[in-house]
Amino acid sequence: MQLAIPFALRSAGSWTTVVVAVSGFTLGFFGWYALLVPTHRPTLVAIGLPLGLLFGTAGALWSWTWYSAYFAERTGIVARRSLQYDAISWSAFLLLWLAFVLPIWFTHGGVRLFFYCFAAFCIAKLAVAARFNATVRDVTVDFIVTRFAIIVIAELAAVSIGQRAGT
Repeated sequence: MQLAIPFALRSAGSWTTVVVAVSGFTLGFFGWYALLVPTHRPTLVAIGLPLGLLFGTAGALWSWTWYSAYFAERTGIVARRSLQYDAISWSAFLLLWLAFVLPIWFTHGGVRLFFYCFAAFCIAKLAVAARFNATVRDVTVDFIVTRFAIIVIAELAAVSIGQRAGT
């Protein structure tokens, strides 16, 4: 099941490998920025940045190759294709750099933006899984259809009895 990491990085293509590596770099930087910088310990902050960047990049590349090998085995697709499709989900973390551009009320110092990026990461993984796995596709469609119906029915019921939905 496990792909050798150098083989996986070569087979996936250079752009997908760069996207995942830069996403890991981004996660390492923002992990350092959120967890170590507020401690105000100069030595810890100075040592933590290169370690965070290194472990973030290496961790993302390892997670990417491991999950892609697992996904390829479960769905029966070629490992290269699995790596390429999974790189799409990792690109969501590149949006974290918007924390320095967007207003603070939107990002809350990056925390809210991290959860937005993580949600996009999960939704992209679900979309790819639904594309290649019939069971995931069926469950996802059932979930979306039933939730949509519940929301519409709740709104119509609220209008008919003259109150706000949910109260």
